Parts: sequence; C-alpha cells; structure tokens
Amino acid sequence: MYPLINLLERLGIDARSGRAKVKKNVVVALADSDAAAGVLKWLNNTGHTIYVSLILNVTTKSTAACTVDAGVGNGAASNDTLIDGLDVGTAAIVGGSLTTAGVNGKAFKKVLAGEYVVVSKATGAAAGLVGKAIIEYMEE
Repeated sequence: MYPLINLLERLGIDARSGRAKVKKNVVVALADSDAAAGVLKWLNNTGHTIYVSLILNVTTKSTAACTVDAGVGNGAASNDTLIDGLDVGTAAIVGGSLTTAGVNGKAFKKVLAGEYVVVSKATGAAAGLVGKAIIEYMEE
C-alpha cells in the first residue's frame, strides 16, 4: 500500500521520525544465586521502551541439577516470559529466547523503561554456574 514506508521499515528506519532503529546489545555476567532474579537482573535505563531477545552463554554448568527461567518484570521476582526451564546443570550450553525458549518463553519481549530483564533459578541449585548473558535490544 505504501511502498516507501514498507521499504524504510525493512531497512530499520522509523518512517515517522526518520530515526534509524539500531539493534544494541549488553553483555552481563551470570551469578550463581538461587534468589529470585539472582542469576541476572538488568535494568532498562535507556529512558525508552525496548524490545529484547536474550542469549545465555553458560561456560560452566552448575554443580548440581538446575534449570533457569528468564523474563521481564520488576526485578524482585522470577519470570519465564523469555526462557522457560533452560537446563544449565547438565552441560555448558548456549541457549536463548530465539532457540530454546521453552513452553512459556517468547522470542522477544517488550520492556518498559524502568523494568528489568531477569534470570532466576527455576529448579535445583545454581551454585557453580558461570557464564554471560547477551541482551539484544532495539528501541521502540
């Protein structure tokens, strides 16, 4: 219907503002905590609504059986809207919201300014877990 607008959007340019939509990423170390949001807690302090996907690069598995959930929330509670039940206790793994989202996980989630991306122990114990999270995001 509007070929120029469609082309701009496919190129990652907001047709209304003319501003380029640039994908950014943040790399954050994972913690081996069993607390809610204890494995990772990252604040969206961009001042904008963003859309995120998440990659977990677990380089050392937890010392016991463990699964993790990841999602978006207030930073004080577990959430599984990005990744649901990723096994990090069997072997080192690279998993994420695009490939291993699980039952409740989604490829992308909207994160309002002031909200958190969190990763929490879902089952087992996270002791010994080592790795990094790559949070990829694009501003609205």
